[in-house]
Amino acid sequence: MNADLIDEFHKLIQGDAEDPYPTFSNLRKYLPVFYSDRIDGWVVSRWSDVTTVLEDKDLFPPMEAGSGSSGIYGRTILHMTGEEHRKKSAILAKRLRNPKRLSGDINTMIKSIVASCGNQLVESPDAIDIKKVFTSIIPLDV
Repeated sequence: MNADLIDEFHKLIQGDAEDPYPTFSNLRKYLPVFYSDRIDGWVVSRWSDVTTVLEDKDLFPPMEAGSGSSGIYGRTILHMTGEEHRKKSAILAKRLRNPKRLSGDINTMIKSIVASCGNQLVESPDAIDIKKVFTSIIPLDV
């Protein structure tokens, strides 16, 4: 049963499943937490468990540098805690919320990144996961 559920989940994240709701319902019921080799991470499907992971900083500290985007970008705000995280976030928030910045250089930068990602879509003969292309690259580049 567990292996079948994990296979269902992997089909879902590949875009091969039409309706995600039965898969997540079964995961919550039979396999609420599991490690996925495909995504190199833990999958948590119950609301209460997700809340615990997000709120209990002692049990679940910020990510450590490792695979995925951390291997590319190194240590980011996502890896920081406490005062260090607050200070770095405040610097970014001030810049990102500035109306002049949003209409100026950041807007130009985002358009350039989106255009570059869009070019990958046009040039690739294979199917591309748009969510993966845009949501993993743009926030980290900006």
